[in-house]
Amino acid sequence: MSDVEVLKALLARLQDKPGFPALSESVAAINEITNSDDQNIDDLAVIISRDVGLTTSLLRVANSASYRAASGKGISTVSRAVNVLGFSTLRDIALTVVLFNQMKSHPSARELKEAFLRAQLAGTLAREAGRLFMPRQAEEVYTAALFHSLGQFLTLLYFPEEAQGIRALIQQQGLAEHGAVTQVLGVDFARLGQAVAEQWHFPTPLVRCLQELPEGIIERPETPEDTLWMLSGFGNEVCASLAANPGQTPGEGLSRLRQRFAQVMAFSGPQLHTLVQKSFDDAKVFASTMGVSLAQSSFAKQVTTWMESDPDDENGQKPSAENTTADALTPASLPKMPKAPSNDAHQMLSTGINKLSHSMVGDFRVDDILRMALDILLQAMDFQRVLLCMRDDKSGYMVGRSGCGKDAAMVVRKFRFPLQDTPNVFQLSIDNGVDLVIKDIADPKIVGKIPPWYRATLSARSFALMPLMVKGKAVALIYCDKQQANSIVITEKELSLMKTLRNQILLAIKQSPTG
Repeated sequence: MSDVEVLKALLARLQDKPGFPALSESVAAINEITNSDDQNIDDLAVIISRDVGLTTSLLRVANSASYRAASGKGISTVSRAVNVLGFSTLRDIALTVVLFNQMKSHPSARELKEAFLRAQLAGTLAREAGRLFMPRQAEEVYTAALFHSLGQFLTLLYFPEEAQGIRALIQQQGLAEHGAVTQVLGVDFARLGQAVAEQWHFPTPLVRCLQELPEGIIERPETPEDTLWMLSGFGNEVCASLAANPGQTPGEGLSRLRQRFAQVMAFSGPQLHTLVQKSFDDAKVFASTMGVSLAQSSFAKQVTTWMESDPDDENGQKPSAENTTADALTPASLPKMPKAPSNDAHQMLSTGINKLSHSMVGDFRVDDILRMALDILLQAMDFQRVLLCMRDDKSGYMVGRSGCGKDAAMVVRKFRFPLQDTPNVFQLSIDNGVDLVIKDIADPKIVGKIPPWYRATLSARSFALMPLMVKGKAVALIYCDKQQANSIVITEKELSLMKTLRNQILLAIKQSPTG
């Protein structure tokens, strides 16, 4: 039989499997909304709310430590989750939960959870790397890496006899996975996954990411689609090395992997260690939220063991605080990449502004409007965090009021600075009503203008300031940041929309009882 005939037969068998049609319907519906030119977060909320199990699991994840900071308080409805966390984040949580919920009561649940933990870590690894290469498509990178193993998941879920046959060929005859899978199924995991992904309306670039990267040294990507594929493959290859069979050393595989990706992502052993550590922490939070115990996970144990010994460090030593920074991959070590198209940011800002305008018709809670507006900025421009500070003439300080993004709830409580201070960039912004982008706080030309309180509170190397002025006086200030230096790039169209969003925030403040 040809590959086409084999795939047709496998897809027909899948349609007869209990649970598969419902899974297909849910994933396809979410993808159709995502791919639409007129993305509607209300439609996404409706799709999610139809499935009680999905709704329950999604709200549990939305209220976990990874996302709670963005909300400031508990999230009790899907609509609020969409408003607080944003369209792309909720879409990816929903896709992840839909797939995971199929595994919980399966006879091969333990093996499936192991595979899913690997996929979850691959997704977070790719996303962290994606924040540098494709910052406005970081969530798409996560999805691409997560579903890279779709063919394997489907086989474990719906073809248990074939899965057992594949394991037997690998263990008893020593066949490589690709050969064993092809011998049993007639096609490899990638072809099966791609065929189903197409049925589920995944965009073509993501379908391509289910294919393995070419062998040898990875060359610099020429298009955004190539970069997406490269990052997805990177996340999964790191996990494959970490899941090395007993007797093999993960560090050896990771050392070869660093050489393989050296032309596009040059990083040291300690930097890779930091990347894995952060990503694994995120994956563990998700696993805990979904009720998955890592105590019996051999993969989790191998990752933990590697992180404790750091065998991939050139000196064979655990990384010290001196050479392990918050930045997993430093921009200085990366080749310059073309700036990602701003169409997505432009569209997200436009859609968000329209939704905010509708929300401000009639009665509204100003705190809800502020959170929505800040989240629109966070998601559209891929900032690390966005904060709103309010002027307090009684204390003589500009004081943090609300925020979203990384550790926002904690940072808001600490974020305050005097209205009258020695000359610095914050004083320049609020005294003169000037929008500022600080590309690098370590730049010799600007280092003396960064106040000590900022360095003591935050470590972000790049930030933007947008004051909200009323009759020549700053009544509030929007602060947006990114961890990496020189990482904030704003086009004229984006700036215009950001100013419109600022005007909406100012209007909401004026209309509030305390405004």
